[in-house]
Amino acid sequence: MRKIYDIIPPDKIKKEKIPSKYSFRGAILRIVSLTLIFTLNWFGLSAIINTRAYLSDTETSSGNIFSATNLDFSLDSPSDFSPEVIPEQEATRNINVQNNGILDFQYKVKVENVNPDDDLCGHLDLADDLSSTSQPLIGFVSDVANFPDKTNWLFTAELSDNTASLQGLVCNFELVFTGWQKDFPELTPGFYDEERIASKITSGQWAVSFGDVVINELMWPGSYFHPTDEWIELRNMTDFEVDLSGWQLTKLTQCGEGHERLMLTIPDGKTIPAHGFFLISNFDKDASRINVDPDLVDEDVYLQDCFLQIKLYKGDWQNPDNLVDTADDGSCIPAAGWHGWFYHLSMERDDIPGNGELSKNWHTCFDIYGTRIYWDIDDMFDCGTPGAPNHSDTSIEAQEAYLQYYVDLERELIIQGGLEPDLVPEIDEDVEESVEEIESAIIEEQEDEQIEIPVIEVPAAEIPEAEPEPEAVPVEEDTENTILQTPLIKQEPIILPEAPVIQNDDDNGEGENNVIEPVL
Repeated sequence: MRKIYDIIPPDKIKKEKIPSKYSFRGAILRIVSLTLIFTLNWFGLSAIINTRAYLSDTETSSGNIFSATNLDFSLDSPSDFSPEVIPEQEATRNINVQNNGILDFQYKVKVENVNPDDDLCGHLDLADDLSSTSQPLIGFVSDVANFPDKTNWLFTAELSDNTASLQGLVCNFELVFTGWQKDFPELTPGFYDEERIASKITSGQWAVSFGDVVINELMWPGSYFHPTDEWIELRNMTDFEVDLSGWQLTKLTQCGEGHERLMLTIPDGKTIPAHGFFLISNFDKDASRINVDPDLVDEDVYLQDCFLQIKLYKGDWQNPDNLVDTADDGSCIPAAGWHGWFYHLSMERDDIPGNGELSKNWHTCFDIYGTRIYWDIDDMFDCGTPGAPNHSDTSIEAQEAYLQYYVDLERELIIQGGLEPDLVPEIDEDVEESVEEIESAIIEEQEDEQIEIPVIEVPAAEIPEAEPEPEAVPVEEDTENTILQTPLIKQEPIILPEAPVIQNDDDNGEGENNVIEPVL
């Protein structure tokens, strides 16, 4: 059956309205349903702890290394600056740089923490072997160096002036090594290290004052039968070595002023140690009676038996500011020492030198027994301590007693005739006075000083006649190369005179006798 529908336009169709009560209720139901569904899902999901339904993946990477680099170095220096600085001498120090880290680096050196109380620091210049340019130590900064291109530093310090007040001082400071990464500007972010090393520079002594070096001993009598076997001993009174290069010694040619002349000049390179001695001899050890090697052999050494005065200069002797010491006053009698018929005794300075022009500061060396080590083994008449400390008794009482003892001993030797007396005269060619005038002047001066001169008078009857055999051994006069030998005659037993006695009174007035023992 065919149905036929009428086609009616949409706008003509009447829509059926749903009652409002049904629309509100549906909305409520929908809201409640959604709320219930949400609530159930929330509680359900919250209750889930583990679930076996998930996706997972694991990847493993092996051979991975994590590391951090560093910059670290250290300093090694076995010793501080040495030797002491003086105007002609520098002080040096070596410092080795060691890399204790991984990175190579660039670095430089500067001076810091200079002790403000050290006056020496302001008078020092410092240089390194990187640039070899001297800078004032205060404010010193080196050029930049690269490690490992430069691992060792040599620093050289020197005085900027030679003011005497700078002697014996110290300068304390720090050398600061600052390193940073290569290809980085200084003091920018990057690896950095700084090391410090304490340093000290000491100044020595160089300015010699009057009395720092003294003329300590003069062998003006020469030796037995060899009047020109003479020597001069200098003594250093300071705590430092003294350079004697160019120093000069002078002597008098006549009594009085205006007759001083140069004796000798000490050559370059000669020094005298601190508190040591310097021996200047006319002959070397082989040609002299001394058993000591001189520090200087000079044939111009000449010491007069009268008008004796020796002066020591630290340079040109014609400049009076260079005078360092004077020995004796140039009068007709030497201040000490003795030239007997047999014994030849040196003139020694007292331990505290004092004024060398005054005789009270000199004494005669009478210690024959204690000085044998300084003389040839066959020598028995010469006495002195060449190149060694003086050690004879310096008291006036002992000196007088010893002198009288030797005078008596020589008298006995003459009477016995066992040995030949040494009567060889010594007169400088520049001394114009005759032997008679000199002897007269000596006697006159001794009388003025009221000194009793021991006069040896030997009666002819007491002198035994010389035996014809054996004859005396002749003495050669080659004073340059001849090894000296003691001239001998037939030696008879020597009868020693009674030893002198020195009376020492104690506080209670009770005396004690000191006997000077015979020395042969």
